[in-house]
Amino acid sequence: MRLTALVSCLILLGLWGWTPPAAADEMDRLIRDATSAPLPVRQQALQALGNSGDLRALQPLLVALQDDSPTIRQCAKAALQALAHTLRSAYQVVAQWIDSLIIALGGSPTPEPPVVEKTLGIRRL
Repeated sequence: MRLTALVSCLILLGLWGWTPPAAADEMDRLIRDATSAPLPVRQQALQALGNSGDLRALQPLLVALQDDSPTIRQCAKAALQALAHTLRSAYQVVAQWIDSLIIALGGSPTPEPPVVEKTLGIRRL
């Protein structure tokens, strides 16, 4: 039970952006590379940001969508898709864990929120 609680806490901390110093340095480097490195390095950094599952990746990816280079815009789009997939999976697991905790405490699980579609005003690639 204690191990489960510890693992759950670590997962939640990871989802809220807490990272150990070494990982924070890596994210800082990736963000820097995604915005100011030569084209091949930028592409690799954008891909790594997309695969990171870290919410800090969102801002540089959104900026890259407006880049002059069609290659960078395409990489940013693919990276955003990867980030969305990772975050969707992670948050679904956390939501299920919270629901099971609520049920164990004698409550009812959280109802699914309605799906709301919004236009973000981002040009199509």
